[in-house]
Amino acid sequence: VAGDFVMLSLAGVARKDLERGQVLAKPQTIWAHTEFTARAHFFTEEDCAQREFTGACRHYKPVAGSYRPQFSFYRKEVPGEVIFPRSENVAEPGDRLEIKVSLERPVAMEKGRQFYLKEGGMVVASGTVVDFL
Repeated sequence: VAGDFVMLSLAGVARKDLERGQVLAKPQTIWAHTEFTARAHFFTEEDCAQREFTGACRHYKPVAGSYRPQFSFYRKEVPGEVIFPRSENVAEPGDRLEIKVSLERPVAMEKGRQFYLKEGGMVVASGTVVDFL
């Protein structure tokens, strides 16, 4: 099951060649992407209080323009940029928007994959991958 921890013996692969967040999958079943559209929910103080990561969630002021948070995909964190729709150039706490995302490094993912947006180690929003660009 995705996200489960397993112990593997990979013949011919040195430990130094492995990184946290890498994916082990059947060939041709998952691909790495850097650009996608997503539905995002920017958290309010009430949202933070209802979630399990209360201590690591922050009620934020509005964000605008070229917002550059860390994107957290399970155990892998990658810097990237949020591109807001033309009609909405600002995200207020509580907003649910369809956004475009551009990551600095490819991440293996599929449609429906959930992720978090973090700033300063604190979660500010959650999102779901809708489609790839």
